[in-house]
Amino acid sequence: MLDRLLVIDFNPEVHDELKRRGIACIYGDVSHMETLRHADIHDAALVVSTITDTVLKGTHNLELLRKSRRLCSAPAWSSPRARTASALELYEAGADYVLMPGLQSAAQMASILTQGLERGFESLRTEQLDQLRRRNEVLQ
Repeated sequence: MLDRLLVIDFNPEVHDELKRRGIACIYGDVSHMETLRHADIHDAALVVSTITDTVLKGTHNLELLRKSRRLCSAPAWSSPRARTASALELYEAGADYVLMPGLQSAAQMASILTQGLERGFESLRTEQLDQLRRRNEVLQ
């Protein structure tokens, strides 16, 4: 799948390491629409945010989802979320699937992304929404 991957990052060290590993990357800030246009995400089969809101500066994953939806006709969106309430908020905004690192291992996430690309995210989304709604967390 690496040959079909494009990473957008503004950290020059990350950018250099990705290039060293042969992974296509664009230097830029994902919160800017022009960066997303330059990356041609309108052709993307899948848009994945791997950054939590606590790391993002000046934006948040909900805003990134909205921006990507403006440029992509039907991207599948995945994003790391630490809390159930935040994940539900992304689903309500139209996310196809929300990755939950506290609930899923890296291998499970890779499997979910592969299944979603092959068969769509609808059944995966429904299953996780059911699970999230049953969770009774102390911090929402």
